[in-house]
Amino acid sequence: MHTIESPGPDGPCADGGHPALAFCNAGTFADYRDFLAWSADLGLIDCALTLELSAEADRHRAQASHVVHEVRTLQAAIRLAVTDPSDTAGYQRITRMAHQAYADAVLLPGTPARWELGRALETPLYAVALAAVDLLTEVDLRTVRQCSVAGCSALAVEDARHRCAEELGGRAGVADRQAYATVARAIA
Repeated sequence: MHTIESPGPDGPCADGGHPALAFCNAGTFADYRDFLAWSADLGLIDCALTLELSAEADRHRAQASHVVHEVRTLQAAIRLAVTDPSDTAGYQRITRMAHQAYADAVLLPGTPARWELGRALETPLYAVALAAVDLLTEVDLRTVRQCSVAGCSALAVEDARHRCAEELGGRAGVADRQAYATVARAIA
């Protein structure tokens, strides 16, 4: 794994240049609502579904906790698949999650047609799994780099030109954190 030596000034490497890398770089989510707010902030789910799933999580706390466990498992699987493409364990986990995502999905007519992933507590997780499939099938993994700052394990597509907050002295991502806080307040 190479490091990102001179990324551009466009924002924190937490974004990674791809939603699946942003997911890996997000760190540990405190709870389901935290993951839900992050998913909405990234645009993986819309506002109406965010509010619906927030209420659903209140009614089904054990299931929401299980989703958070699956989030951690998927983060590890994506990181493994990206950093060691020869290790099939990450790919197998992502494949299983993508199968689950499509099992709950409905293909909607239109030009072009589109997938709707359903309205289950797992929906944001499924969206990330499908983003991981996109990353692994559409991005040359040799272009994915790890941040060069000591102690930062963020991954980014080399040409994404992102810097992590540490490289920018903590100034990066202020707008992102404000948007995230707005979503988090809406579902609190």
